[in-house]
Amino acid sequence: MLKKVLFLIVGFILLGIILLLGINVSIIAKSSNNIVDVNVSNDLTADCILVLGASVYSNDTPSPMLKDRLDMGIHLYNNSYVKKILVSGDHINKDYDEVNVMKKYLIDNNIPSSDIFKDHEGINTYQSLYRAKNVYGVKRVIIVTQKYHLYRAIYIARKLDLQVVGIASDGNYYKGQFNREIREFFARIKAFFNTSGSCGISQDLAQATSAAKHGVEYYGFGHNTGKISNAAGIKSGKYYENVYNDMEVILKNAQTVSDLITDTYKGFNEWFTDKYSKLIGTDDCMIDGDDFRAALALWKTSQPESKKEEFEILSEMVMDIIKATKKGKIYGKLK
Repeated sequence: MLKKVLFLIVGFILLGIILLLGINVSIIAKSSNNIVDVNVSNDLTADCILVLGASVYSNDTPSPMLKDRLDMGIHLYNNSYVKKILVSGDHINKDYDEVNVMKKYLIDNNIPSSDIFKDHEGINTYQSLYRAKNVYGVKRVIIVTQKYHLYRAIYIARKLDLQVVGIASDGNYYKGQFNREIREFFARIKAFFNTSGSCGISQDLAQATSAAKHGVEYYGFGHNTGKISNAAGIKSGKYYENVYNDMEVILKNAQTVSDLITDTYKGFNEWFTDKYSKLIGTDDCMIDGDDFRAALALWKTSQPESKKEEFEILSEMVMDIIKATKKGKIYGKLK
């Protein structure tokens, strides 16, 4: 009985991962065509160049990530027909001001103040784009940010019925980028549910995903963490070291599971995305968890015997990865 329950839990985890991967793949695929190379940007037209905010330092200078965005905005201003720049960032706290740092940097690089517009309430990507349309009257926009972030920004812009082009501002190695990529994975899922309304998979899944992510990020469950108490460990720093080690194990093993599932269920993922993405925004788009499970079961029964063997092998490998994670080991790595 316990084994059956465990397999059911693993099955739900697999379904959840497949769905979350599908959402990310769909958003990236739909947004890619709106990303253009900066070398062909000379002929672009838009109401404005929207530079999305990022962190600034206490000495009122932009972080490397924000500097790259601003430099790209300057390049576009100087080499295209678009002569208005909208800088959108966080300034809801008087002690933290992204937008004035951004404007100062642009002015210092010979952009006329009269061509710079400031949105002090761009506290997140959705707000920046929503306010660009509904507060500043933008209909056509060139979004400037790093490529990993650009997919979601373009997806949101299209959902808001903006005519959008994206220019990637990648130029440096950014410290902490791996953590940003993980956050962005979940941010795309949040964007999907926030912009799809009742369409798509039940929002219970989004809430469950958020709870799981919160547990992993902030409570650090795992083999090593359990060896030392929080109270005793904080003094020596050992507790947080163990949390970090467990996070590394969990994330790397989760990535392995994701890669295996993506490869094994590639055909289903493409079929499901193609079938249901066409219904987004229509009254027929009422896909819930039961529909998803039924579709997956139907697809699996239609597969050849060789593929069914792959499913069994995958289940066994996932169980091995779970066991390795419980032991605090990265799957496939000798310790």
